[in-house]
Amino acid sequence: MALKAKEDIVWRDKEGLLVLLNTSTGHYYTVNKTGARLWTNLIDKGMSFDAAIKKIREEFKNTPDDSTLKSHCAEMIEQWKSENLIEEEPTSDKKK
Repeated sequence: MALKAKEDIVWRDKEGLLVLLNTSTGHYYTVNKTGARLWTNLIDKGMSFDAAIKKIREEFKNTPDDSTLKSHCAEMIEQWKSENLIEEEPTSDKKK
């Protein structure tokens, strides 16, 4: 599942935190350091969910066990979807 930011979402890293703006609604969102890293890995770098989790585990000390970390990150992704910040990128069946 590849994810991308919705067209009307802009974001900026501010000292490790992420500030998101929905330009359609004017709503701002602040994402903590772990969430910012998840966003960067999934949205900016196009990593898979598992690769993003592995990268977070490598970068942060004192992360919870894998099951808990995956659960928290999955919840964050679902929240972003419910706030219309991200969407799943359609997969292409065309061969290159």
